[in-house]
Amino acid sequence: MAGIVAAVAGGLLAPWLGAAPLTIKGPAAGLIVICLGAVHDLGGGDAQAGYRAALAATAVGGLLQMLGARLRAHRMADLVPRTVVKGFLAGIGWVVLGRQLLILLGRPVSGLTPMQSWMVLPEVLASPNPFTTLTGAVCLIILLGWPRAAGKRARWIPAPLLVLLAGPALAWLAVSWPETGEWLRFQPGMLLALPDNPLDSLARPSIAGVNPWIFARYVLLIAVIGAIETLLITRAMELMDPQRRRFDLDRDLFATGTVNVASALLGGLPVISEAVRGGAGVQAGARGRGANFFHGLFVAALVVLSPGLIRMLPLSALAALIALVCWRLAAPLEGWKIIRGHWDQAVPYLTTLVLTLAVDVLAGIAGGIAIKLAIMSGRHGAAAWRRPRVDASRGRNTLTIRAQGPVIFWNCRALLHAMEQGLNQATPLELDLTTAALDRSTRERLQELMAHAPPGSVIRWPSSPRPSLEGERR
Repeated sequence: MAGIVAAVAGGLLAPWLGAAPLTIKGPAAGLIVICLGAVHDLGGGDAQAGYRAALAATAVGGLLQMLGARLRAHRMADLVPRTVVKGFLAGIGWVVLGRQLLILLGRPVSGLTPMQSWMVLPEVLASPNPFTTLTGAVCLIILLGWPRAAGKRARWIPAPLLVLLAGPALAWLAVSWPETGEWLRFQPGMLLALPDNPLDSLARPSIAGVNPWIFARYVLLIAVIGAIETLLITRAMELMDPQRRRFDLDRDLFATGTVNVASALLGGLPVISEAVRGGAGVQAGARGRGANFFHGLFVAALVVLSPGLIRMLPLSALAALIALVCWRLAAPLEGWKIIRGHWDQAVPYLTTLVLTLAVDVLAGIAGGIAIKLAIMSGRHGAAAWRRPRVDASRGRNTLTIRAQGPVIFWNCRALLHAMEQGLNQATPLELDLTTAALDRSTRERLQELMAHAPPGSVIRWPSSPRPSLEGERR
């Protein structure tokens, strides 16, 4: 129920607080382990007291995120290479996919790490539960087959909606026809659980009797990890945007912090920009903040108006839906292209992916950044750690920005800031990089910014003194 509260709060509040388009705010899968640790450490054996203290830590962490947004914390997102972003998104996809496959096969095992989920999968495949496997298979067939069979009609009757109808229908079939035998039997725990009175199951924040040092530690963990994941996922959603818009990451982080405060006060889990839900929205054709709002609205409506339908929804139907989204988020073909490409892209990508699977998202991001920094230091020496020289001069009709020396993900902030200032002035830009050395992440980020520049803007790349063409900038 705490997760439902977080999803509703994120959907109904964030769009009006300036959340970035396409992002969907919901319970943070990456923070669940931290929340469980907070409940255990802050409660001292009392789960209820620990949960109330964890809610208080979430509320204070949300306030710190709001403060960080005012201090322009979005600059942290520019310090993460693109290959690391792709690696941690793929890692999230594989982490969630492994758990959903166990649920789809009817053998969910609690307490497993992501790697252990994949390790026990062969054993589960040898003895799946027939009912859940059949339900999951039917739902996967609907998800893959309906868009092709329905054509344009699939836009008005999306496949996920059919899955949410087909799942309860199969459950009703198994309940209503005893003669179906054991092959279509399901046990308790295979259907979505919902309390009889959801509001009575919610708690309120409290820090009575809590160790202040342990409390402060979990406040920082929730605030910092939630902010990092939100910034990086929002930047990743910016890359997925078909309209190639620039997202205000600080405003989005402020909205996330505000929602975290509201969610905690109502008894909900911490909230971030959710990669799986956001990716599902883009795949379904989402274009603006309405995806987030209607996500929260429909979750609230289902809980209030159709609790019986929710209790008849097999977990394997939801697992099939989430598994397909996670497969697309993992993007194995794109990952294979990165691995087969240049080694300085493949090594950070694989490091981030493996550490995300083996440890957690934060370890994956930190490991990927460390490896990329080591590669850049080996290539450019101490210059990779120094701030590049960036000069801006205004001509008659253009603003010329010149950069000298190595400009990589770690030290590109000065150049990006100069470009953002130029874009705000609505003046054609001439970006002179003929004496600069760029890494791929910085090059791609500059191309994205130049796509928003006024007509007549050009880039002079290090490899060629001639101005870039419009196609090169895209």
